[in-house]
Amino acid sequence: MTVTLSGLYVYPIKSLGGFATAEWPLLKQGLAFDRQWMLVDADNHFLSQRRLAIMARLQTRIDHNQLIVTAPGQTDLTLPLAPDHYQQSLQTVIWGQTVNTWHLAPEYDHWFSQALQTDCKLVYQPDNQPRPVTAQYAKPGDVTTLTDGFPLLLVSEASLNQLNRHFPSPATMPRFRPNLVVKGNPAFAEDRWRTLQIGDFVQLHLVKPCSRCVIPALDPDTGQYDSQFALTLKKYRSWQGQIYFGQNAIHQQTGVLQIGDAITILATGSSRPDIRCHD
Repeated sequence: MTVTLSGLYVYPIKSLGGFATAEWPLLKQGLAFDRQWMLVDADNHFLSQRRLAIMARLQTRIDHNQLIVTAPGQTDLTLPLAPDHYQQSLQTVIWGQTVNTWHLAPEYDHWFSQALQTDCKLVYQPDNQPRPVTAQYAKPGDVTTLTDGFPLLLVSEASLNQLNRHFPSPATMPRFRPNLVVKGNPAFAEDRWRTLQIGDFVQLHLVKPCSRCVIPALDPDTGQYDSQFALTLKKYRSWQGQIYFGQNAIHQQTGVLQIGDAITILATGSSRPDIRCHD
């Protein structure tokens, strides 16, 4: 079995569309710029497609050292990749955890509030304030960005292909918002993987299966909910009332990941479902 890295995805703003890339730096807290920005409501709680499906229609890309955000009917928004000033420090909340962020600028808030048709603020996580990963799954020093809790999500092409046998039309990988995609393994073999090595330098611990919320059932192009998609997922990938697809992961080294990197399976074990979506 020859397993390789076949996809790399980055989502700069939490719960907005991301982009695929052929290679990308892996930093201590995760892929560079992945979920380093986030939208929050008036109570400084994070916003996601669970609450605002229209967020799926906003897309991001990084070009010429700038973050570009697009939304239907609006002029593109350009943001600096390394903000050097901010309006105020802001304590925001992700799944009950308080996170220190920067509230950047009112003009950004206005742009997103118009695009999403709701009042919101854009915040940024500075590099010197990473979040610790939940101690239940991590060791001291494991950190992440503004994710739901883990720096990386791994999904297998074979597993998606297996699921697609049951869908009226094939589901695309972006529905599941992975960071790392692998190929060359049997479908759902990743349920038993525990430790991997990517290339010659990055060791990856798959700490728990990823339970899925409503987001995979939202069309990433339109934000429309697909009830048949949700029912199919529930039928074929549920356990004790939760739907699981993909594996949350914590890495131990940094470097540059590239499509085609070899994946070596170092340790396997029994599947350990748990509850948390990756957003």
